Amino acid sequence: ARRKRKALSVNRKVLSNSNLDTTLSSLNGGQPTPHSAATEIWQQAHVLIDEGKYELHAGYDCFIMHASVVRSLNFGNLFVGWPPWGSNLDLSLRIMAEGYKNIKSKGTSWGTYHLGNDNNWMPSKMFNPDDEMMTDWKKFSSDELAYLAWCPGKGYPPQDKIELQNSINCGKWFRPAVNVTSRELPAFVNEGYGTVYLKNFAKHLQFTSEGLPSVR
Repeated sequence: ARRKRKALSVNRKVLSNSNLDTTLSSLNGGQPTPHSAATEIWQQAHVLIDEGKYELHAGYDCFIMHASVVRSLNFGNLFVGWPPWGSNLDLSLRIMAEGYKNIKSKGTSWGTYHLGNDNNWMPSKMFNPDDEMMTDWKKFSSDELAYLAWCPGKGYPPQDKIELQNSINCGKWFRPAVNVTSRELPAFVNEGYGTVYLKNFAKHLQFTSEGLPSVR
């Protein structure tokens, strides 16, 4: 099974910065070089992992794909690192990549880790928008907002303007392409790979009576 695997994603461990001593005075006797400082912080990180002082990243992380899988996908205008990109790439790989598997990093046995929680960049008002933030919806046409219904991997109504734009891009990704001549294929499937999609999509996607996609 491993030999046939064409894609993999690894969800990282997250180590809190509060558990790391990165002050210059504490590193290499107060005279750190870039290499010695990095080595010492790396050693601290592995001590924390040994002690189980980490959390698992809640989303999807570290995607690895064979070139043949990359050729099968049209990424459109989706941009990396902002919802709902990760969950929808995970879904598309489950359909298009043979043997795809998402793996959670565990203990010291294997996996990846980050120092600090990079979710800190998320706007504080993202889940509790005020009236000013909701005006971002009015900047999009009704035709653009209609694409939101085609995005299966969004977990809640997009309230941040960047997430809103990426959710619209996601809807364009999953909506059937206009120029399909046989059975309808979502726009993320590149020409010549329709057979792969039609063979596997039913395991992972279902469609409502209105024809819209949702995750199984």
